[in-house]
Amino acid sequence: EAQEGNESLGKVAVERLLLGHGGMPLKYRHRMWPQLLRITSSAEFEKLLDVQLPNKVKEQIDADVPRTRNSLVVGRHTELRRVLHALGAHRPEIGYAQGMNQLAAVFLKLGFQEEAAFSMMDAIMKDLLPGCHYPDLHGLFRDTGVADILIQSFLPRHAMLFEKTGIQVLWFTVDYFLTLGSNTTSLPFIACLWDLCFLWGPRALFSGFLAMLDLYFELPRSDKEPKGESEDDESEWLMKKFKVALAEASPDGFAARTAEFLHERQGGISDELIATLRASVTST
Repeated sequence: EAQEGNESLGKVAVERLLLGHGGMPLKYRHRMWPQLLRITSSAEFEKLLDVQLPNKVKEQIDADVPRTRNSLVVGRHTELRRVLHALGAHRPEIGYAQGMNQLAAVFLKLGFQEEAAFSMMDAIMKDLLPGCHYPDLHGLFRDTGVADILIQSFLPRHAMLFEKTGIQVLWFTVDYFLTLGSNTTSLPFIACLWDLCFLWGPRALFSGFLAMLDLYFELPRSDKEPKGESEDDESEWLMKKFKVALAEASPDGFAARTAEFLHERQGGISDELIATLRASVTST
C-alpha cells in the first residue's frame, strides 16, 4: 500500500508540472512515456519484420500508410510501414485495423525510434484501448457504451441534446478511441492528451473524452441560433461546429479540464469506476 501511495503522489507531482507548463517538454517525453507505459527494451522488433503477414493484412497496411495525416508522417512512410508490420506479426489476432497508422505516426513524428514506437503501440492496445482494434471492434463498442453512461452522468445537458437531435455517441468515439484523439487535432493537443492518458491510464482516457466534449461541443445558447430545417440538418450542423473547434483547439485549458473530471467533478473518475463500467457493459 505504501508503494502504491508513493506512486500516486509521484503521478500527482507530474500532473502539476503538466498543468503548470502547458505539457511535458519533448525531451522528457522520450524518457517518461516508455516508463509510464512500462516498456522494456526487446530484440523482438527486428525478428517480427521477417514474419510473413497474411496478404489481406499487408494490403490493408499498404493502403492506409499513404492515407495517414501528412502532417504526422511526411517522409516517414517506410518507418511507419515497418512499425505496423511488426505489430501485425506480433498480434495476429488483430493484424491491422484503421487508426493504428495514426497512432504509430504520432510516435514517429515526435522522434521516437521504430522499436520504441512499436513497444508503446503494443502497450496502448493492450492496456489503454483493449479490444478496440480487433476485427469485431468489441472494445470500441464497449467503451462507447461506457462513454454514453459517463456523458449522461457528467454532462447531462449534452446527453439531452444528443437524444433530441439524434446525435450518436459512436460518432465521437470512433475517431477518439481508434486513434486516441490523433485523427484531426493538433500535435500539441495530442501530446497533452497522451501525457495524461499514459500517466493515469483508462480513467484519463475517459476524462479526456468528457473534457473534449465539455470544451469543444458548444451547446446552443438559444433557439435563435441558425440550424438546419430537419433533425438531421441540426445534428450535421452541430457536429461540423464541433469538428472545426476541435481541429483548432490548443492544449491550453484542456489538461486542466481533464484534471477536473479526473479528480473533482462528482468525486472524480476512478480506475474502479471505469473497470466496473467496462465489465458491466461487456456483460450486457
